[in-house]
Amino acid sequence: MRTALWVVNVIGGIAVLGSYAWGVTSVLEPGRLWGRIPEAIRPVYSAFMPLAAIGYLVILAWAHRVPQWRMVAAMTVMLVCSTAWMPLSFAALENARLLPLVQLVLALTALASLAMGLIIWQSEPSALRTAALVGAMAFCWQTVILDALVWPRFFG
Repeated sequence: MRTALWVVNVIGGIAVLGSYAWGVTSVLEPGRLWGRIPEAIRPVYSAFMPLAAIGYLVILAWAHRVPQWRMVAAMTVMLVCSTAWMPLSFAALENARLLPLVQLVLALTALASLAMGLIIWQSEPSALRTAALVGAMAFCWQTVILDALVWPRFFG
């Protein structure tokens, strides 16, 4: 189980970071992904991105200690969808018919993030569980609120 957890996270992590690196280096105007998000909201994103990343690492630490197939499955869905988000978003800028697919990817990411938090919530209490729940809250703030609910309203 731990092997599957780490394989999913190493391969998925490289894929997510690779898709982001591709997006910000090979696309002429990566800033277009902000859409019409007001300048006043952008610092909220910038502040929460590292908190969400740290939160995910705490979730991963918990998952390593309490490995479960359903957590590996939720992480797989989240990482696959996160990898697809940036390329699909740039494609949607050129073809608006792809916007529902972008929204679907974000919704699946959000649902997988919520599932991870629920899996942690349902586990035995411990200090690491408490830390993982705090991490899940930061991660869900990013993936559910900012990415799935706020960002699509301003994109496209």
